[in-house]
Amino acid sequence: MNSITFLHIAIFLTVLSACSHSILKFKNIDDSSDREKEVRKSLSTCNDNLATLFKTSPAPLTVNIYGSEDKFIEDLQTLQGLNKEDAESFRGNGAPRPLRNRVLIPPKFNLESTCHELVHHYLEANTNKTNLLTGGKWFDEGSANYFSAKIYRPEVWEKRSKSYSLIQNQPIAFSFLENDAEWAKLRNLKKERDRAYVQSTLMVYLFLNKFRNSSYEKLLLELKNSAFNTAFEKVTGTTPLAFHEEWLRYMTDYKYGFEDGLQDLYRVSHNNPWAITLDSSIVRFGKSSVRFEVRKGDYRVNKRGEKSSRAELSNEKPALMGKEYWYASSIFIPKDFPIENNRLVIGQWYPTDDEGEKSRRPVMAMRFVNGKFYITIRTSSEKIMVPNDGKEVIIYETKKFQLGRWNDFIFNVKWSYKEGGFVNTWLNKQQIANYKGPVGYNDELGPSFQFGIYRDETDKTYVLYFDEISQGPTRKSVELPD
Repeated sequence: MNSITFLHIAIFLTVLSACSHSILKFKNIDDSSDREKEVRKSLSTCNDNLATLFKTSPAPLTVNIYGSEDKFIEDLQTLQGLNKEDAESFRGNGAPRPLRNRVLIPPKFNLESTCHELVHHYLEANTNKTNLLTGGKWFDEGSANYFSAKIYRPEVWEKRSKSYSLIQNQPIAFSFLENDAEWAKLRNLKKERDRAYVQSTLMVYLFLNKFRNSSYEKLLLELKNSAFNTAFEKVTGTTPLAFHEEWLRYMTDYKYGFEDGLQDLYRVSHNNPWAITLDSSIVRFGKSSVRFEVRKGDYRVNKRGEKSSRAELSNEKPALMGKEYWYASSIFIPKDFPIENNRLVIGQWYPTDDEGEKSRRPVMAMRFVNGKFYITIRTSSEKIMVPNDGKEVIIYETKKFQLGRWNDFIFNVKWSYKEGGFVNTWLNKQQIANYKGPVGYNDELGPSFQFGIYRDETDKTYVLYFDEISQGPTRKSVELPD
């Protein structure tokens, strides 16, 4: 992933309540006194922090605290003006933003979420609400999520940005994030709604890290007089849609040098202590590489009755279909590595399964069998595939692959199951492959890189090393220094 230094936003230093004018007026509606005290304390802390962030204080806000869900739903209609259907959609499902200078807090609503609603109130006071929500719904909800979390869980979004999986959380189309009407379509789709909130918050996180606090303040100011898309482009020089595309790239790019351990990589291996270890004796750069070892008996029998052994690492940062990527990896295979006619995959770009798909073969792979190193690709335009579908093509092979030294690979790939795809490959700065044509499957998301040892069972022990693994938008972003 791109390394963007996290900004600890100084404006969130806690201040004493006496230092800011409270805008909150609390009303206990059939709730316990303990719950009221809890909400009072939480929202007062939230308000004090928000008062240091926003230049304009909003109008006084009445906070109704409910113990009864039925009374909460009833007052959404009588006090806030929601129709019955919209009010019922909030039963056990959060609360609407402040309306008519009043916010209704339902039973068991968590404290961070109450602060989230107060951020909305401040945003509306510092912008024009119509301008904000015409194109900027993601910015509005992402800001509310981000700033409320900064008060209660200061590091949560920095950590989430590093570990968020687009494979487990396929991106919501940007059109759903732009305005209230489209966002409302996700209200009763819990998984999609949750992804929309997280996606919007991570976009705000990237915005603050890239454009800094001053641009955030400028954008709020521009939103007083201009619609969101116009204001955003004026302040940042890019469109919201282009920024969303940049966020997607930010979430899929990565660099691993193993100086800080395995980071967010996860094991695809048996739980043997020797399978995957950090090593300081054979390194490409820095102080560490990762060592893979598979021994006799380190196998499982798959559903097809095949005995296969693996010690691999992967992440959940897939490429995007139709986009161009650069990849780099350095591989060291010892001189005494067994030369035998046994299937061995040392690096594979594994497909991201759509619903109904699983256990398909890699769309691209580096293989070493019986002293021959070769690269294969597979492609298929079928939307749903069984494991063995797809046409396989060898785009490079050699029996002169050098053992006992580091071999540096660079791949430049455009993932497309149509004719616009390509694969260019360099080994130790010499181009070895120049393929043009389909590469990959007809999937919503592209593949992710998996590396190490994946072999059929044999009585031999296999050991090899990887270092300097990266995926990025340009050659410069992944290339090793001279």
